[in-house]
Parts: sequence; C-alpha cells; structure tokens
Amino acid sequence: MQKQKISIELIGGIGNQLFCYFAGLYISDKTSSRVKFIHNALPKNHPQFNSQISDLNLPTDIKASTFNFFPATMIIKIFESISFRVPLIKKLKNNGIYMDQRVGVINECREIQHKIDKRIFKKSVVLKGHYQDIAYYSKYMKNNKIMPIYPKNPSDEYRHLIDSKLLENLTIVHIRRGDFEHFRSEIGVLSTEYYRLAINELLELEKQIEIVVVSDEPEKAKIIFPKSFSFIPISYTKNFNLKNPAELLIAMSYAKNLIISNSTFSLWSAILSRSTKNIVYPQPFNLNIPLKVSGFPSTWIPLPAIFEK
Repeated sequence: MQKQKISIELIGGIGNQLFCYFAGLYISDKTSSRVKFIHNALPKNHPQFNSQISDLNLPTDIKASTFNFFPATMIIKIFESISFRVPLIKKLKNNGIYMDQRVGVINECREIQHKIDKRIFKKSVVLKGHYQDIAYYSKYMKNNKIMPIYPKNPSDEYRHLIDSKLLENLTIVHIRRGDFEHFRSEIGVLSTEYYRLAINELLELEKQIEIVVVSDEPEKAKIIFPKSFSFIPISYTKNFNLKNPAELLIAMSYAKNLIISNSTFSLWSAILSRSTKNIVYPQPFNLNIPLKVSGFPSTWIPLPAIFEK
C-alpha cells in the first residue's frame, strides 16, 4: 500500500522554517507518511526572509513555491481575500489542507492520523501553520539520529570564527528590531528593562561576563541597551561578518551564555546550543498574537517580557 504523502509549507524566516521542518518530520514519522517541504511565497522585504533551511546540512526534499513570482502572488492574495467571503471557495481552497490547531504535538498527530485513516484526505495532506512547539524537535531527535546541524557550505569567515573558540567565552545578547518595529503592537519590542533583568540574572550566576550584542540594527540596539552596565565589556555586531543568516544562527549556538529576544531566530540558536551554560528568554514570548511558542526546557531561565510601549 502506497504511503500517504504530506507536504508542509516552510513559513517566514529561518527560525519559523525550522519549526515547520521538524513538525513535518515528526508528523511524518508518527503517521508513517512521506513528507515534502515547500517554501512559502513571501515578499523579500527583510533579510531574514532570504534565509532558507536548505543552507543547513538538513536532509530535505524541498521545492520552491510554484507561486514565487509577482503576478501569481497577487492572484493568490485576491483569491485569499475572496475565500473569506465566499464559503464554497473557502471549502474548496481548504480541501486537503490541515491547519495548525495548536492542540499539542501528540493530539496534532492523532488528529492527522484520524483524517488519513478515514480517508478525509483523498490524495495528499498539506500542513499549514507555524507549529511553534519545541517538542516537535525534541521528540523527533529523541527517536531519530540526525547529524549535528551546521551550515551546508560554510564560508571562510564562519570557519575562522568557530575555529577561534571566541564564542565559547562570550555572552551573546540578541536584540531584534527591524521589521518588529512595524508589528510592535502584536509581536512586541523588548525594552531595556528586560535586558537589564537578564544581565542581572547572569551576574548572579557568574562573576564575570563579556557581552556581544547581536542585532539586525546595532545602532538602535546601542540606544536601548542598559547604560548602567558600563563596567561590563560590551561590543556590538550585526553578524560577526557572516553574510548568511543560517551561519549566524548556528554561530550563536556556540556562545557561553545566551540572552535571546522574542525572535524565533535567536530561539533556534538556543534550541541548537552546543554547550551553552545559561539561556535566558522572555515570558510570554510574544505580546498580543495567538502564536505562543511552547515547550521551553526547564533548565532555561524565564524572565518577565517587558515590552516597549
């Protein structure tokens, strides 16, 4: 009997793509299905959206979206708009599509398996959603051996940075601005107070820390960073001279300590951390959007997410 085929869209920047990727692998594993990955068509208005998990050494069967060109994306937007108003079009559009239900990893798989068994999905299943639960990754990795994740074709700059062992003595603080500025009422922009609390927390655990602030906008990061910590060596960088976001994400995973922002980019640096001693994260992870990331390890340190007004 031929295996059911499932496809999952890889949404957003590399952080969100990794959530979708491991959800696809885990669901495929649990439902004995074949999985295929599709890059979602997105406007390339931010550097993070130019990054793809195909830049990492992950076993993938990924194809570009059929609609990744301007006229088609406009047609899709019009079709999406109409489908909300016309029930029949909405039903036809969602035929064979399973939307992320946010019901937990086990229940998600059971529901998809039930629909497969009842032949509700006739040919193939398309999974759509963010699947922002770390458990998809941790449960899949527990049952399957996969090589440590590295950049597929590392640059000389990346090799030099890793070989230097520099990162192993650093506390990396990730400050996300950029596109978050436009969605501050939904995603939230973390304030100086959150970073002050995070640094104080680390100083309780370690006598000395050396900080490197990694940000998509280093100059703005300097403005919001606590000035009261002038006694701590602090430097700023956009990307450690790494042009590929996938390389930066993995490089950050080598840090001695991590203070992450409410960005899935720095979150995945923490998830993939090599030997990081302390990981500090904001709770709640986002401000006013329903896509709440879940499954944080108990060894991580949650701090109140104080957002800018």
